[in-house]
Amino acid sequence: MLDERENPKDTPKILIKNHHIESPASIEHIFLQLKQASCHYQTIKFTYEEKKREANPYALTHHNGIWYLLAEEKGILKYFTLSKISCLNVLQGFKPSEKIIDAINQSLTAWISQNPILVRLCISNEAREYIFRKNFLIKYKIIEESQRDFIVECHFSYEGEVLNLAKCFLPFIRILSPQSLQEKLERELRDYLNLRDKG
Repeated sequence: MLDERENPKDTPKILIKNHHIESPASIEHIFLQLKQASCHYQTIKFTYEEKKREANPYALTHHNGIWYLLAEEKGILKYFTLSKISCLNVLQGFKPSEKIIDAINQSLTAWISQNPILVRLCISNEAREYIFRKNFLIKYKIIEESQRDFIVECHFSYEGEVLNLAKCFLPFIRILSPQSLQEKLERELRDYLNLRDKG
């Protein structure tokens, strides 16, 4: 029987590359303060990217390896990257908004939004397995299928989320509706190609 120690050139059995997961330990003090403030609905003051901010925290969320604070600032629900928060002070309590709590609990998107966008996509079957295996679509509905592609309907929290997904899977995704998003995608691609040609 071969002893693995006798073969130092043997390949490792588990490889994890280019996958950063931000640990709460690196932001432990702020993480714990924000967790308490969110649980007890306490307003916070903090510095974010060199600007003084005041917001009402609702939740901590983890997305693509990064921790975020989900908080309401001046009536708008926003995401704040925890590693960019400094000079945190917890203030008095606030009355939580039932509308915001409902938006969080009933979210149809990976990113929580009070005004999600209903989008219809045409996706090539070549990308089908990867898109579903990686859960790029949340609470989707397949409304048409063929041997070449399928049409899916789902919600996204903001336009950039749809555009970024389409760019990641070019040329396998087309935005059917809203049509204005497909037009915006095509403009951005033309601008990119024109910029490249000028360089």
